[in-house]
Formats: sequence, structure tokens, C-alpha cells
Amino acid sequence: MTLDPGATGPSSQTDPGAGPLLASLACLLLVSVLLTWLGVVARSGASFSLLWPANAALVGILLRFYPRAGLLHLLIALLGFLLVDACYGTPWRKSLLLNGANILTVAIAWLSLRRQGLGPEGLISATAIPKLMLRCQPALLAGALCGGAAVVWLGGASGLKSTIMWYLAELINFSVLLPSLLTLPDSWRQCRQSLWRDRHYLGPALVLLLLVPLLHQYLSGPGLLVLPVPALIWLALSGNRFFTCLATSTASLYMFTVLDDQLLHQWSKDAATVYSFRAGITILALSAITTACAVAERDQLFARLQQVASHDYLTGVLNRGAFCEQAEQRMARHGGALLLIDVDHFKKINDEFGHPTGDTVLIRLCRRLETLLPPRALLGRMGGEEFAVWLPTGEPQALQAQAERLIQGVAEPHLMEGMRITVSGGLRRAQGAQTLSELLADADLALYRAKQEGRHRWCWAPLA
Repeated sequence: MTLDPGATGPSSQTDPGAGPLLASLACLLLVSVLLTWLGVVARSGASFSLLWPANAALVGILLRFYPRAGLLHLLIALLGFLLVDACYGTPWRKSLLLNGANILTVAIAWLSLRRQGLGPEGLISATAIPKLMLRCQPALLAGALCGGAAVVWLGGASGLKSTIMWYLAELINFSVLLPSLLTLPDSWRQCRQSLWRDRHYLGPALVLLLLVPLLHQYLSGPGLLVLPVPALIWLALSGNRFFTCLATSTASLYMFTVLDDQLLHQWSKDAATVYSFRAGITILALSAITTACAVAERDQLFARLQQVASHDYLTGVLNRGAFCEQAEQRMARHGGALLLIDVDHFKKINDEFGHPTGDTVLIRLCRRLETLLPPRALLGRMGGEEFAVWLPTGEPQALQAQAERLIQGVAEPHLMEGMRITVSGGLRRAQGAQTLSELLADADLALYRAKQEGRHRWCWAPLA
């Protein structure tokens, strides 16, 4: 999912890409204006804003939605900064100095991260978030140094305090906003599926998060910083990186804007308290998000192990053990039928064309069968060139039509150029208290009969 149409060169009225390019740039300008407006509102006459989401958010947006972004996109983002300041009557010198530091942060972070292949599947590792933050450090340090110098030049606080406060504020923004954008699902459908899959984690976490502002009314002191921890850890254990990032962003920005504002009066008296508070928010955010990434990595590893344990290494279909286990479960619940399929003259194919060609035949056969299978059917490799299909229906007429479709669908169109590959089958309908082993034996006898009758056909196994 991208907003960037691709080309960034000069356009003309006849250029078919000019319209999408202008639309994407207009979207970027609008986003830049909205994010800057939030920061300017939070500035409230101070030297710089308490909350400035624009830099981190723009880096994430450029990485996710503008894969061919360049200098033009950075200039559009800077234009959005300047337009908002102009509307609020910010002196031009202050606007240029502060926004120059902002766009410098965006440019360096974007350049550092754009070749990392970051996206919804790019942050599945226990070390992904720490590495992401390390790559952002040059941008954060450069922006803080320039921003601190700008504040001093404008007659604000001391250079050291301004630089540290700028750096910590940006560190929080990049810690919570950038991962949220980088783990954003590619589609609303994926988001809904993720929401439904992890609903047992999301519900309790949402309740715990809603308690934070309520408890804040009755509690004070450093303990406020850990109020969101149970909700964030519980959500992180689901391995859902996006919703963990989203919840962490909400909790962190709430503490940053509401609680941090109460500490700003200590700026000249006890700046170390403010530094400590902001560093604590950052550590809290990074811990929760890193935990979610580590759990996602674990779940992905388990899924791969499950795939290896239950699927045939060559064809990718279920192996014999997994097929039999799932077929027995379905037979016990709903009944059905078993169709054994064997490739005709497969030994001849291996002898004449070699085993690599034989492997290719088996792979293409499975892909073809998967396109022909009815809904809720199972396909497994029983060994060699023999495969089994569990058909969910037990009606004889429907089974006959499905078996015929599978047997004939393999032969045409040809699986391999210059070769006509056919299969034979034996069909056995589940009945009474039969076991799957009995069905396999009966279907194997029917398959043998189909081979004797000339191949490229299927036969019923007689009912017991």
C-alpha cells in the first residue's frame, strides 16, 4: 500500500503519472500541516512544543507509503511546517530555525532507515526495536543540537537544558510513533482479522488502560509511571505488534502531555526530575514494544516448526501423519470419503527424465489438485507418488462428480510441456464405525483395480 505513484521527475500535462504524483504530494502536505498544527497547539508560547509528533510520524509515513520519496517530498513536509507557523503568526526567524532542526531530523532518520526494508513484517525480532532506535540516534542528536542552538539564539533557556529536553522529547516520539506506523497492517481486512484473533488480549488491556486516567486523579508520585505496565505487558504477550504499539503510544503520550506538563514548572529548579520522567516513559514504551516483537518472533518460529512437522518438505501439502490426524477428526465429526490418488507410470518418468523432473511433476500435481479441491477438503502425501484427498461430503453423486473432476483435471491441461501426466484413484466412503486405516486399505484396493482397468480413471471401493 503506497501513496507514491513512483516518478519524481518533472511532469507535464501529457504525463499520465502527473495526476497521481500531485495527489500524493498534496496528501503529504496535508498530513504535514495537520501534524505541525498539533505541535504548534502544544507549544502554547513556549520556546518549543511539549508534543511534536510531526518528525517521527513523517519518517514513518515516508518509509511506508512513499517508497520513492526524495528531496521534493522533504521540501513538501517543510512547507507544511512553515505554512502552519505562518498562519499562527510565528516570527519568520523562529519558524525557520526550529523547522530547520525538525526537517533535518526527518531527513537524517529517513535516509538511515529507508534501505532497511521496514514494514509490517520487518519488525519481528527481539532486537528489531533496539536496532531501530540506534539507527535513529544520528537524526535525534543532530536535531537536538540544532534545536537547542536555535532556542538559545532565540533567547530561550540554556543550551544544555534545551538540547537535552529536545532530545528526550524526540526520543519519546520516535519510540512510540515510528513503530506504530511501521507495523500498521497493509489493509483494513488484516487489521480486523488481527483484532478478532487477539480479542481475548485486547479487551482486558483496554479496561486496564482506561483505569490509568481514573487512578491518576487519586495517585501521585513516581508510581504513576508504571500504571500502564500491566495493560501493556498483557497486550505484548499476544505478539500483536501493531496494537501493542498503538496502546503504548496512547499511554506514553498521555503521560507525556498530561503528567509531564505538571513537571515543566520545575524546569529551572529541578530539570533532572523532568529528564528522569521522560527517560522513564521511553524505557517503558520500548520495553513493551520489544516484548511484543520478541513474542511475535517466537510465534513465527513455532509456526515454521509446525509447518515443517506437519507438511511434506517437497510438495508443501500435509504429510501422512498430519493428514491422518486431521482426517480422523473430520471423519468422527462429519463423515466424508477418502480418495487415494497415484501418478500413472511415475517410475517411467523418473527413469526417462530424471528425478528432478519427477519432483517437478509431484509439485505441479499438488498445485493443480489444490485448485480442484472442493471447500473444506484435505490433501496429503502418503508417500512416493501416492496422495490422499479427504472429501467432506458423503453423498454418492457428489463424491462421484468430485472424484471425476480431480482425476480428469490433472490430465488437462498438461502439467508438463510435452508430457501427458495422468493419475488413477480409489474412492471409499466412510460408513459406520470404520477406522481411517480400514478406509485406506479399501481405497488402496480400489486404486489397484483402477490401475488394472487401464489407468487414468477411478473406482469405488465396495461397501463392507
